[in-house]
Amino acid sequence: MKSTFFLENITGAYIEQIIWYTAFAFPLFFIFWIIGKKYFKKIRIQETERANLNHFKHDLGFSASTFLIFRNNGCLHSLLR
Repeated sequence: MKSTFFLENITGAYIEQIIWYTAFAFPLFFIFWIIGKKYFKKIRIQETERANLNHFKHDLGFSASTFLIFRNNGCLHSLLR
């Protein structure tokens, strides 16, 4: 198997996961965290602190590492077929 084919699969899988994540996670983030901030504060059971920029960077880093893991699993699965 050529290495260029493998790299194209890895890149394509990573881009596909980023598109899915952007299509679903960011709209929900804006609905629940930004737009619904005041509404959900009224019905919140437990008071929590708002996340700061470092918290978001931390979460995005873990999301990126999850993308890498699942991308590699998908590419290995396609190679072993």
